[in-house]
Amino acid sequence: MADFWTHTIHGVKVLETLKDTPWLRNRRFFFMGLQGPDIFFYAYDRPEVVAWGSRIHQSRCGQFMKELFASERLPKEYAFGFLCHQVMDRYAHRFINHFEDFKAHKRKEMAIDAGMIRRFLNRRHDHLKPWKLFEDVELKELPSEFAKVVRRVFNDKSFKSETFEYAISKTFSTLKMLYEDIEKTRRRAFRYWLLSLGGKDYTHLVPPKKVKDPLNEEKKPWIDPVTKKQRNESFLEIFEQAVEEASESIKMLLNGRIPDTLFRNFETDEPC
Repeated sequence: MADFWTHTIHGVKVLETLKDTPWLRNRRFFFMGLQGPDIFFYAYDRPEVVAWGSRIHQSRCGQFMKELFASERLPKEYAFGFLCHQVMDRYAHRFINHFEDFKAHKRKEMAIDAGMIRRFLNRRHDHLKPWKLFEDVELKELPSEFAKVVRRVFNDKSFKSETFEYAISKTFSTLKMLYEDIEKTRRRAFRYWLLSLGGKDYTHLVPPKKVKDPLNEEKKPWIDPVTKKQRNESFLEIFEQAVEEASESIKMLLNGRIPDTLFRNFETDEPC
């Protein structure tokens, strides 16, 4: 899937295409929604919470997204952010090749994130503080309303508001731990790898210093893992398509129509 800053930049670009956003009363909720189910992956010390990240990405997607928008008490900013995440994932997964080895996949995500930051923000990873987007956010009814949606869709009473709160808390603390001092984190990851003789490799979690053409601006061919066909778009072209689709989907929802986007698998883009 796309990484933190790619999703964030995508959401900002979607907002720029919308002329009227009276629903955007709390930008923090929108930015939180942009991370979609990825927040559960940050709860690495609780496998039962991590599992929800994959479950929401891969199953009952249409039903889940419909329920998310049908909830009257769940912040609309959060739901629209979640929709942006779904769209960006569908486009990015094919380019990043979600089905390859996890570490290689994660390194590719990180490289793309670095390229997007340089391209759109003219910054490096170590200039940014991603955890600030989650700092001091008053969640209000969001955890309980999200939990109700999950329980209805998946018929699983084990998911509680505390599950969501824990995932958000771990997202904040993990982002801060990894990125507050990237050079220190990079040295620590390399030291773990060295002392364990390669047994503990966390280097894929640290942004790369330099990667050649992470956005495929040279337009070299790559294989779509879903269709198995060769493509040569740059990531920037794919990104623009994702911005356009998310923008049009939001407009449809605001006009009372349900876009097909909601019924697509986050990872494979197949009906879900």
